[in-house]
Amino acid sequence: MKHHNSTENIKTIAVIQTAFIGDIALTIPFLALLKKKYIHSRIVFITTPLGAELAQSFQEIDTIIIFDKKKHHRSLTSMQSVAKEIALLSIDIFFIPHTSLRTNLLCGIIRYYAPRPFISVGYKENALSWLLTKKTHKMTMGHEIEKLCSLLTLLSGEKYSVSIFNEWDYSFRASAITLEQEILEMVQNSVVLAPASVWKTKEWGKEKWIELALYLKSKGKKVVIIGSQSDQELCESIANQSGANSLAGKTSLAQTLTVLQRAELLVSNDSAPAHLAYLAHCPVIMIYGPTVPEFGFFPPDSRSMVLQNNNLQCRPCHHHGKHECPLGTHECMKSIDVQDVGACIITKEMG
Repeated sequence: MKHHNSTENIKTIAVIQTAFIGDIALTIPFLALLKKKYIHSRIVFITTPLGAELAQSFQEIDTIIIFDKKKHHRSLTSMQSVAKEIALLSIDIFFIPHTSLRTNLLCGIIRYYAPRPFISVGYKENALSWLLTKKTHKMTMGHEIEKLCSLLTLLSGEKYSVSIFNEWDYSFRASAITLEQEILEMVQNSVVLAPASVWKTKEWGKEKWIELALYLKSKGKKVVIIGSQSDQELCESIANQSGANSLAGKTSLAQTLTVLQRAELLVSNDSAPAHLAYLAHCPVIMIYGPTVPEFGFFPPDSRSMVLQNNNLQCRPCHHHGKHECPLGTHECMKSIDVQDVGACIITKEMG
């Protein structure tokens, strides 16, 4: 296989990721690696409006283009409009790690309008994969970041371990991640809780989070709860019943990175905040229920840990989790004991 090790003639590299915010967060290390390898190239990131909110934090990304596939760019006409805009960037290499039909269709339209051919790299599992100039099967084992980096391996011949990102020195834009002094003092050395998830079966349960927050407060810990605007009611209810502080809906995704940079650790479901914590080099205690770490979304930092019930044959029930437990028991999450989680937190702090 011929590898493209020369970087001098590569002027513009584009990456498109329009999946969930957790997937977008895990694409950031890949973008940073591209910037390090192709130091003189412009790195273009095509992502969702929410993804753009996060991406603006990182100086490794030179240009952000929003592809709002659920609203403004749903129609073929609007897709053509954004495709023409991207085509004008004169892309040399285009990485397409998202396998969805709409994302790959957009890339096909960009190729049609592009003033010259470019290298397109993706998985054989991609929709319209016949449009790709270089492709590989998506790895079934390993961390999601390693799977992304396997696309770069097609060009460089080098293999990349997720461990290289454990202490990666990202270049943050201060203007995006700045927080008020009051909030900075609130979150300093705190235990941060992220109780919500898009997939309801991934949630540990409101009463468990209240009990954990009360336990931590009794140990003299500062407890801060984070979440999106849609999580605000849940997070504020937990805060009100436990004496914790809720920042749900009060910080941007970029500012959440600052919260996690200042925190002692994060406790989270298998959801996006755990991946934001990885970008902020914040250790995580990750509670797994319907999903399993083997899917590739586990916290790779050696300071982090996973809590799960390994004795249930019904796990995993779905790649993302579902909105309702198929058995009606939700035993995978209910069986995770609050005292066990609390003991892990205190033990990690003592260590």
